[in-house]
This record gives sequence, C-alpha cells and structure tokens, in this order.
Amino acid sequence: MFLRSIVLALMLMPSPAPSQQAVPPPPKPADSGPTLEVTMQFIQDKLNEMGKISRVRVIHNTQDDSYLKQTLAEEIADAMAEPAECHIAYHLKFWVDGEFKGESSAEFALRDVQDLVLGSEQDLARPSVLPYLVIESTTPAITVLKVRKSHSQYDLLSFSDAQLADRVAKALTHAVELCGGGNKDPF
Repeated sequence: MFLRSIVLALMLMPSPAPSQQAVPPPPKPADSGPTLEVTMQFIQDKLNEMGKISRVRVIHNTQDDSYLKQTLAEEIADAMAEPAECHIAYHLKFWVDGEFKGESSAEFALRDVQDLVLGSEQDLARPSVLPYLVIESTTPAITVLKVRKSHSQYDLLSFSDAQLADRVAKALTHAVELCGGGNKDPF
C-alpha cells in the first residue's frame, strides 16, 4: 500500500517543463498564380511573337444576298504590357487582298476590362457599322479574343493558334484580376 501511494504521488506531481522548441509556422496558402510582372511579360511576348496572321473570309451581304471573298491579314507589333500601370498597348497593321491598308495604335487599361470572350472570328468579329455583313467562313480558322471594356467598347485580338489564344486569355484574365478589373456587378 505504501508503494502504491508513492507511485500515485509521483504520477500526480508536476513534471518539469520540457524545453521549448521553435515550431515552424503553418504553411502559407498556395499562391494564386504568377506575379503580375511575370503574367504581363508572358502576354507581351506572346503578342509580339505571333507575326502576320492571314486568312480568306467569305462575307455574306444579307441585304442583297451577295457574297464577297476577301483576303485579310493583320499583325500586332510593338506590344507593351506595363505592370506598374496595369496597361497594355500595341500597334496593329492590316492588309486587304494583299494591299496594305493602314495601321493604328490600340491600348486598354486592365482595370477597365469587364470580361474576356474567346470564340471564332465568325461569332465575334461582327461589324457594328454594317451589321448586314456576316462572316460566313474563315480559312484557316481564326480564334478571336474579345476584350470587352465599359461603354460597349472592345478590342479584338486574332490568333491563328487556338491553344495560344486560350493561354493568352487565361493570362489576361489573371492580369485583370490582379489589377482589380472585371465585372463587379453582383447580379
């Protein structure tokens, strides 16, 4: 009985505090993707690498039921993606039936982008000025990335490679999110 009392007393006695060890902090949540700088550099590089994109369009005039076959080419040059300003600018050159028709500069702030739509040229490149002209077919197939901004404004970026178009669309979506753009309408 005496031995049992000693064992019980030893069990109830507080033990010396173990030496404290540094516990590593909990792991950080997984990053939500590349940095804005990396994303913008990817977009800039891919836009500048595309070169001249040519296709033959068959356009249907729904007013007089006539058809027009047209060779169209365009080239994005001097694309600049500025992460500090959340801004993309580029130069666009275009040709119709082999004849150089002009060039223009375009730009957009990623904060102003409402959404991005990826689709065929037939679906997304409808002229608003002459809505009775409908693109019936495009050879080879062209994928268009429509960058919709506020006030019904948009930019169209054409790609001859659908996989590249998808990758650039994903990168632009990520950049828009990082820059605070996108549709903020809760409904």
